[in-house]
Amino acid sequence: MLSALSSGVGSYSSRHALGAILFWVTLAVWVGGELWQGQTRRSEATDQDGGSRQLLRITLFVGWILAFQAVRAWPGANFHHGRNAAFWAGLAVMWGGVALRFWAFRTLGRYFTFNVMTSADQNVVTAGPYRVIRHPGYAGAMLAMAGLGLTIGNWVSLAAIVLVPLIGMVNRIRVEEAALLGTLGPSYQAFSEGRKRLVPLVW
Repeated sequence: MLSALSSGVGSYSSRHALGAILFWVTLAVWVGGELWQGQTRRSEATDQDGGSRQLLRITLFVGWILAFQAVRAWPGANFHHGRNAAFWAGLAVMWGGVALRFWAFRTLGRYFTFNVMTSADQNVVTAGPYRVIRHPGYAGAMLAMAGLGLTIGNWVSLAAIVLVPLIGMVNRIRVEEAALLGTLGPSYQAFSEGRKRLVPLVW
C-alpha cells in the first residue's frame, strides 16, 4: 500500500522535498490521533454498534486500496494540469479535516468512542463544532480523505477514497442516530432538528 501511495504522491513530492515531508507528517499526525482516540472506553455504556464499525473499516480499506492502485491502473486519470496546486490544496484540506476531527474528539471527550455506545446519563453535546453539524468527526474524516485524494493526483483515486467510505459512513450515522434517539429521546431529537448531519445546509 505504501509503495502505491508513494507512486501517486511521489510524482509530485519526489521533486519537492518540503511537500514530501509535510505529506508524511500530516499522515502520521492523522493516524496517530486516531490510534490515541481509539483507546477510549466507556465501561458504563451499552454497545449499540450493530456491526457499523466493521462495515466502516471495510469500506475505508477498500476505498484506500482502490485509490492507491488507481494511479497505476488508470494513469490517464492522473491530473495533467494544476498538479502542484492540487497537491498543496490537498494538504490544506487534509489538515482542515484532521483539525475538525480532532476538535470533535476534544469536544466529546470520553463520549467519542469508535463503537457506537450510549448511556442514559449522557448529555447531548452542543458545544464546539456540534453547534453547526451533528457529526463533525465524520465530516472531518471525509474532508481528510478528500484531501488525500487530491494529493494522490488522480480522479479515480479521489472518487474511490471519498465515495466508497461514504457508504460505511452513512450506515454508521444511521445506526448512531437511531441509538442516540432511542436512548436520549426528545433532547437528541431537538438537537437533530437544528443541524444537518455532515454538510451544513445540505445533509
